[in-house]
Amino acid sequence: MTETAKAKILILDNRKLLSDELLEYLDQHEYECTLLKDFEQTLHIIDQALFDIVLCDVNCFPERGLELLRRCKACCPEVAFVMLEKDGTIDSCMHYIREGAYDYVSGPFTAEIILPALHRSLERKRLQEDNVRFREELGEKYDFRQIIGQSAATRSILEKIKRIAHTKSTVLITGESGTGKEVIARAIHYNSPRRDRPMVAVNCASIPRELIESEFFGHVKGSFTGAVATKRGLFEEANQSTLFLDEIGEMDLGLQVKILRAIEDEEIRRVGDTQPIRLDLRIIAATNRDLSQAVEEGKFRKDLFYRLNIVSIHIPPLRERREDIPPLANFFLEKYRRKHNRAIQGFTEDTLRQLVECDWHGNVRELENAIEQAVVMTDEPWIKIKDISCLLPERNGSIHVSLPFSETKLKTTLRELREIAERELIARVMQQCDGNRTQAAAKLGISRRALLYKLKTMKLNDQSRLVSG
Repeated sequence: MTETAKAKILILDNRKLLSDELLEYLDQHEYECTLLKDFEQTLHIIDQALFDIVLCDVNCFPERGLELLRRCKACCPEVAFVMLEKDGTIDSCMHYIREGAYDYVSGPFTAEIILPALHRSLERKRLQEDNVRFREELGEKYDFRQIIGQSAATRSILEKIKRIAHTKSTVLITGESGTGKEVIARAIHYNSPRRDRPMVAVNCASIPRELIESEFFGHVKGSFTGAVATKRGLFEEANQSTLFLDEIGEMDLGLQVKILRAIEDEEIRRVGDTQPIRLDLRIIAATNRDLSQAVEEGKFRKDLFYRLNIVSIHIPPLRERREDIPPLANFFLEKYRRKHNRAIQGFTEDTLRQLVECDWHGNVRELENAIEQAVVMTDEPWIKIKDISCLLPERNGSIHVSLPFSETKLKTTLRELREIAERELIARVMQQCDGNRTQAAAKLGISRRALLYKLKTMKLNDQSRLVSG
């Protein structure tokens, strides 16, 4: 049903519950009404799902009104079925609602009573249609075919996802920043039995330490200063769904103990509460760190590592699977050509060859950003090397850093030189990324949290200019 088309209503009423004036009023406004009195003809029309709403007098076909409702729900559940009863009761209303009726209306059947019921039914029908369409779009977006690549590594990852998607196994996804760990997590979730509920994703490095426990487990009103209302935590939000713990390697050791207990016991307690909350959720974690090394260094709990590492998926950096670059590049070109309405035919052969040869230290994220920028900036039908800024000679593979090797500064220590080089490198990369911290961290090969710390200690702002003082 389009927004401009009239809603089609099938009215089953052989006792004249609805007056001719009301039917005429509906016809003249946003509804197209069809009145039927024959049961077999009604069955035939219902089976064809030609209507948006069915208004049915409970006693129109004695002993068969419920049969019509059940038949309608079975063959065309998208049709809104509204029951009418002249002298209705609460019990009768609840009976038909439980059987699947959208609404139940008891007399008198005036415009003031019928119109709101019709509007409610159409709104509910629209929401259900939107929900179905949203699920279909999610299914397409995170369909296995959206995992682009033809390398052996990508094919192996895809095969593993297909094997584990329908299980409840905890998954640990590893790989450098920008390799697509969250894309893999969402592919697992939206191809699992939990797909009807949204995946809950959290960056473990982005939550202030003093709020971490409350964010993950929730709190009850009055449990601490500022707790003005009871709040559900991320674990509770993800109940019956999937909780994606990104950058799990940055999690505070103290919280790791509580996360481990929640996973093993499958229950949590809100801050300030004594009652446990049972949970049924799947955990997917991701990190760009080597967690086994972090365990050896005492920076990550061994027991939590083993609990998360039930199924492991490692995503190699893009430079180690260069055969994935052409299909990825063409995928992003098509995506942003449509998004920005640009008539671009493709890449020149030289450009595509250079894309494959580039190391892409920011991985898939950097490649995507570079291609979107090229699509937006080029005025030509084919994308050339000059349109991909990171392929230009002065920015390909390295950034030139000026170090103080004049005779007056020969006494500079190696440590000071390293600090100068690091400071200038971060400043240059921040300029390249227009202050985008996530992108800059990916280019530098460090976590976003580490970059934020360096920006603060080096007194650099987002545009890489020196902060006064």
